[in-house]
Amino acid sequence: MRDRYGLAGKVVLITGAGGGLGSCLAQVLAARGARLALVDIDGGAAQRVAAPLGEGTALALHGDVTDLASMQAAVREAI
Repeated sequence: MRDRYGLAGKVVLITGAGGGLGSCLAQVLAARGARLALVDIDGGAAQRVAAPLGEGTALALHGDVTDLASMQAAVREAI
């Protein structure tokens, strides 16, 4: 697969990152050089996805997409 979009040095915020599609997406994007903010309502699940990606690659954050203040806090922490 051709890499159309360079991700080295880019930051990607993924919601639902603690499992399923979010977890898979995190692995693929990390392999392509992206830095990740992994947000999940289950902060522990986000941490379990972030840990094997390596320090400095992924930041695990607790966030509830149904709660604006929660997401705003997660984005502030990611920044």
